[in-house]
Amino acid sequence: MASDRAQFLMDEIRRHNRLYWDTHKPEISDQAYDALVEELRALQPDTPVLQELGGAVPGTKVKHRTPMLSLEKVYEDPDLTRWAEKVQGDFIVMPKVDGLAVSLLYRDGKLVRAATRGDGEFGEDVTANARTFVPTAIVGQEDLKDLLTGDIEVRGEVYLAKERFAAHYAKDFANPRNLAAGALKQKDPEKCRAYGLSFVAYDVDGFTIEEGKLHALEYEGFSVVPSVVSRMEHLADTVKAMAEDRETWPFEADGVVVRANRVSERARLGATSHHPRWAVAFKFQSQSAETTLKGMEWQVSRNGTITPVAVVEAVQLAGVSVTRASLHNVGYAKKLGVFAGARILMSRRGDVIPHVEEVLVKPDPQRPDEPMVEFSLRSGLPYPSKCPSCGSSVLRDGDFLRCATPLNCNAAKAGELVHFCKGLSIDGMGPALAEKLVQSGVLKTPADLYRVSIASMVGRAGVGKGTAANLSKQIAAKRKVRLKDLLVALGVDSLGTVAAEQLADRFTSLHAVRMAGEDALRDAGLGEVSARNVRAGMVARDAMLVDLASLVDLEAPVKVVGGSLDGKAFVFTGELGGVGREEAQRRVMALGGKCPSGVSKKVDFLVAAEGESGTTKYKAAQKLQADGHHIRVVGETEFLLMVAKAPKRGEVPVEATPGGEKFLLNGELG
Repeated sequence: MASDRAQFLMDEIRRHNRLYWDTHKPEISDQAYDALVEELRALQPDTPVLQELGGAVPGTKVKHRTPMLSLEKVYEDPDLTRWAEKVQGDFIVMPKVDGLAVSLLYRDGKLVRAATRGDGEFGEDVTANARTFVPTAIVGQEDLKDLLTGDIEVRGEVYLAKERFAAHYAKDFANPRNLAAGALKQKDPEKCRAYGLSFVAYDVDGFTIEEGKLHALEYEGFSVVPSVVSRMEHLADTVKAMAEDRETWPFEADGVVVRANRVSERARLGATSHHPRWAVAFKFQSQSAETTLKGMEWQVSRNGTITPVAVVEAVQLAGVSVTRASLHNVGYAKKLGVFAGARILMSRRGDVIPHVEEVLVKPDPQRPDEPMVEFSLRSGLPYPSKCPSCGSSVLRDGDFLRCATPLNCNAAKAGELVHFCKGLSIDGMGPALAEKLVQSGVLKTPADLYRVSIASMVGRAGVGKGTAANLSKQIAAKRKVRLKDLLVALGVDSLGTVAAEQLADRFTSLHAVRMAGEDALRDAGLGEVSARNVRAGMVARDAMLVDLASLVDLEAPVKVVGGSLDGKAFVFTGELGGVGREEAQRRVMALGGKCPSGVSKKVDFLVAAEGESGTTKYKAAQKLQADGHHIRVVGETEFLLMVAKAPKRGEVPVEATPGGEKFLLNGELG
């Protein structure tokens, strides 16, 4: 029995490694994964599976100078204390960024290689993409100047800022980490640049104190993880205080890293083949609780996917009473082995969406008279044979169930309307209202939104006059829209924000996108699978798209060469009072400028917030000025004046007309 269990654990750990590192779609929490590892370690401590780190490397392999190891994890204060007692001296505490670990190699001050962590020994070369968002050169100020005769390796995490993800990608992607992983592996560096990735450094070689590393890196223009030095007696309180600040960090974090502050401790404590002994990760535990599974409901999404939802006895999670939880898809539910009456563990990942993590009590697999209960008719939780909304047949697609006729399914139609309104910022269309309007026959497709009257909504769907009038006003304000926003609103598979921007740049009308074949879509920058999905989505919606094109007006920007800030590089320091840093960077890039992460010889402007004259970026700019390099330091007011009246890159004001300019047209116009 022990050997069977060990083999099961080995298979599961390998599977979860692939899901986490290769596909970036983990099925279980870090804590649940660690429990599997610890159980296997107790049964077979010498198994090679315990030394298998990271994921496969699909691209060009790069061998790391020293292995990029994982960190040992702890979840409770006593475990942290037991580890800390082995360390001499103080500790440095910093967030554990939930991104993608990357090493940057600088030779004679210039970036020569960037590589992902990969399996810890070999990573994937991502140098071309990394150049779009990390410092490409270091000038050797402060402690780094003596190291520039050789190689310097900077390690850190690539991430997509929470604010940027929420503003541009949240409706199309599961989480920032998954999107960052895909963006970093783009074949075209300019496509990678468009995502707006960030890099935060946490390590560099050649120092005796951990704390000094971060100061030197920041002086070189790197963003660095916030850190605090702590003595042993204050360590637990320091970790707790840092955890309480997690909402203020620009990146997602799943814990806190605690390191020995003396670099000499690295040599003294050493490392296993899996993790260093001089550092540990204190992981945040998601809110979780046990409850009983009462039954199952089925929801139909806008694309016809039929999703199982667990109905549970009410339980408190993060201060909220929860009675329903996601089971993701039927494949996930079957792997869990859910059944009516089961005791389950639920959690709120990121304190947002309730999930079923595991079934706590399962039938004994060694008892043939009590076979393992599976997600099937025998469990009392059967698959639906008909779509719960429209009654159409149900199709099995791997781990998913789908309605056979989603374009004729009321639940899918309602979901499509909600998504369309959200994509065009039409407020007031929630799921309940959409369902009323669809079931009453007032709306069938998004095109109907531009024909619906207040009277029809009030009379046939039973909607209140105030609600109907507000929705009508919102719709009227969105008769003129940008092509890229309209494409996103359609809800076509693989047609998210980035793909929509690519198509809007290539084509000038909805008709042109609708008629584009897969080859033309690939020429516009889409991958093979994305092009196939977008083409299929357009064909399936063809009648609605023809209808929609006659009801909306597209904003058609006039193409011009360059922008008012073409090629100029801006770096920001301090908190801007009038606009946030994200908005300021967006304005610069819209005008053709660039926003590198740190001060260097190639930077034209440092925008300093009011009173920010002592930051490392400010000092670096002053030193460059003293050395004769052209870099201007401007305040926020002057910066806002620079960007206030200038046309965006690729546009001229509506009132502008050609005045004798000569145009050379190249390529087929859409």
